[in-house]
Amino acid sequence: MAVDEQICSTKARSSLKVYMPNKPHKWGYKFFVLSGASGFAYNLDFCIGQENNSELRKTSEPDLSASANVVVRLARVIPINLRHKLFFNNYYITLPLLAYLKKKKHTIFRNC
Repeated sequence: MAVDEQICSTKARSSLKVYMPNKPHKWGYKFFVLSGASGFAYNLDFCIGQENNSELRKTSEPDLSASANVVVRLARVIPINLRHKLFFNNYYITLPLLAYLKKKKHTIFRNC
């Protein structure tokens, strides 16, 4: 399973539209996506600029950095104690996130 961001291209006028110069479609809505090896999206989170909002966290989840909170929210659908492999890039990685995921028994891999 992998956590990454995707962009849904649009020409609509909206304050939620973002510019990502490294994507093929540079303007659109940004999503954080948890997908499997087949490419099927298991969970997604719409980027609204409030990734560190305390109302989106469960009481049992720690307050990590904004990018790490995205990984924690997306990984809620992964069954605990089944040792799923979770891939994500340097944008999301923090030491408290790695400790939290290890406690949840997820095998963690970091893409370079």
